[in-house]
Amino acid sequence: MKYFLVILTGLNSLIVFGQNKTEAEQKAFDLQKLKDRVNAASLVIEGKVISQQGIWNQTHTLVFTSNLIQVYKLFKGKVKSDTIEIIELGGNVDGVVDVNRDAYYLGPDEEGIFFLKVNDLNARTDTSIDSYRMQQEEHYGLVRYFQDTINPPVLYGNTKFSKPAELYPIISAYTGARYKVYDINPRDVPPPKKGRK
Repeated sequence: MKYFLVILTGLNSLIVFGQNKTEAEQKAFDLQKLKDRVNAASLVIEGKVISQQGIWNQTHTLVFTSNLIQVYKLFKGKVKSDTIEIIELGGNVDGVVDVNRDAYYLGPDEEGIFFLKVNDLNARTDTSIDSYRMQQEEHYGLVRYFQDTINPPVLYGNTKFSKPAELYPIISAYTGARYKVYDINPRDVPPPKKGRK
């Protein structure tokens, strides 16, 4: 990763001083950030957005988005079932659009590893399932999987992992416990081998 100090010296000239991190230094930095995210979260899961719905808070003054998440793996915390709710500030309900410029919004079918805190936003759709919000401190609460291939590379910070499964033992080491499988992530199933005809 490059860090630059830019000094403007006139209308069209500047001086740039740079510092490069080695690949090993960058990976160590990214893994420390990942550890910090795991430690700050009350729940860490791998999952997929299966539905989204705009909702009001109880006083009809704020708009939220309710995301139902199918839980594939549980790394930290406890859940009642294999479906949880993630509430995000902002969304679209009854023709009213509210945008939070500082927030990352989940998309339909978005997959990844979520770093969550208990929902304290006074909004939810279903009290029979667990409700959370994503971490917003310093880094977003999601290691996002690319959707264009079965085993896409996963980019965390500037460190590239060849597939999501490479993160599982790292996160388990940070939690001090083995993860629990709730549902099979299709990305974990290897493609069938082509046989001879």
